[in-house]
Amino acid sequence: SITSASVNIANIQIEENSGNDGENVGDNSNDGNDTNEGTDSNESTENDSINGSDSGDILLAGPYVLDVTGGSASIGQINVYPGTFKKVDFEFQTSSQLNDKSIVISGYYTTADGTQIPFTLESAYAQQVQLPLAGSGVTVSTDSTVNINIVFDINAWLSNIDFASAAVTNGEIIIDTVNNSVLLSAFEANLNTYAEQGD
Repeated sequence: SITSASVNIANIQIEENSGNDGENVGDNSNDGNDTNEGTDSNESTENDSINGSDSGDILLAGPYVLDVTGGSASIGQINVYPGTFKKVDFEFQTSSQLNDKSIVISGYYTTADGTQIPFTLESAYAQQVQLPLAGSGVTVSTDSTVNINIVFDINAWLSNIDFASAAVTNGEIIIDTVNNSVLLSAFEANLNTYAEQGD
C-alpha cells in the first residue's frame, strides 16, 4: 500500500490531438525563467511558464514537484485554445526538494504472514515519457482556462517488484542505488514499460 508518492517533472508538452496542429497557437509567452519548484502544484496559475508551439501543442517549462499519491496530479490552471488535448510528454528531473531524486515513494509491504514492513523507494530516473491526461483528455471549443491533470499509475510502476526478496534494514525496506538496487532497476524498467517513451 502506498502512503505517499512525489515526482518532479519539467519541460511539459501537452499534445494537441484534434488533427488541427498549427491552426491555433496559445496567446501567452514565456521568457524561460519561470519555475514552480518549491510550490504546491495547486498554486500553479495560468501565468506559469506557458506558450503555444508551432505544432499547436502547449509547452510548460516547470519544474513541478507533484504529489501523486492519489494516482493523478494537477499542474494547475492553464490557458488553452480550441482543440483536443489527450497526452502529455515530460521529463523526470531530480530535485533538491526530493533529496536530489526525481521519484520518491513510501508505503507498506505486507508479507505472506500479514506483517507490514514500511518501505521507501528513491529514484533519480531522468527520462522523457508520455502519459495520458485524466479521463479522456481535455476538449475546448473556445479559448479557456482549464485544470490539467496527469495520470500516474504508481501501482503499475511497482508491479512485479519482488518485495519478498528485499533486504530489511532496521525494520524498513530501502530501495535506492545502495540498498536493494536490483529492485530499483526493476522499478525503473517498469517505468519504461508503463510510461510510453516520448519521441
